[in-house]
Amino acid sequence: MTACYTAQKVAAGIWHIWDPMGVGMTLLVGTQRALLFDTGYGLWDLKGFLQSFCPKPLTVLLSHAHPDHVLGALRLGESVSLHEADFPYLGRYSSQCMRQMNLDAARAKGLAPDSWACEHYLHAPMPGAVPLAAQRFDLGGLHVRVLPLPGHTPGSIGLLVEERELLLLADSWNPQTWLFFPECCPVERYRQSMRALTGLTYKQVLVSHDPFPRGEAALRGFIDGLTDQVLEGALPYRVPGHECFPTRCCEPVPQSPFIFDAAKWKPVRLKPHPGT
Repeated sequence: MTACYTAQKVAAGIWHIWDPMGVGMTLLVGTQRALLFDTGYGLWDLKGFLQSFCPKPLTVLLSHAHPDHVLGALRLGESVSLHEADFPYLGRYSSQCMRQMNLDAARAKGLAPDSWACEHYLHAPMPGAVPLAAQRFDLGGLHVRVLPLPGHTPGSIGLLVEERELLLLADSWNPQTWLFFPECCPVERYRQSMRALTGLTYKQVLVSHDPFPRGEAALRGFIDGLTDQVLEGALPYRVPGHECFPTRCCEPVPQSPFIFDAAKWKPVRLKPHPGT
């Protein structure tokens, strides 16, 4: 099967790009520069696809170090920025073993690229990653604010595109939100990160595993629903391929499951008042 990226225009200067393996990345284009948030699996010619409709100088930010977000950097041939808290995980998730797993998964779906691209994918050096230093980017008429969101990983970030009132959350919120990998933060830290978003002004949200924008109310409902009662009521849940983790699942809002490692949730209990 011939596969390639597709791009959906979300707003002026904003394209949500869909990787055939089922993950999104977002291209922000101002009058002076462009910014790519995440790079997908990297099995196809991402650089050629981007240049076909955006020849401007490109800054690449990675939301976190997981393979479906970083390995497309192999196709770009330039350094990328990543929060330094995720540097310890980059080597593991960009390893040759991980790349082979991705190729095998693509072949199982009938999506594998040609043999030359496969060899390049397996053996190409990962471009240098530099610690994310800037807290705000001016692309020319488009200003982008970096949002620290420790939770899914310690160095997870999101972006706020100010002029478009658009929030980019990568894997911090998804059709299924996962918080059970070893590098994930405790549930309480994740909850703090998400609650910090409530003071922002936005109308739409883009996430990594949904090709379509979501509304403000859906995210606010999810955040409000992350209560102690909901978390304590989470039920055991089997995640295929990840059975080694003691995962539990709850729904802060209907049809928006939150799946977490039970060992990472410790409810905050108030001490009894003296004399009670």
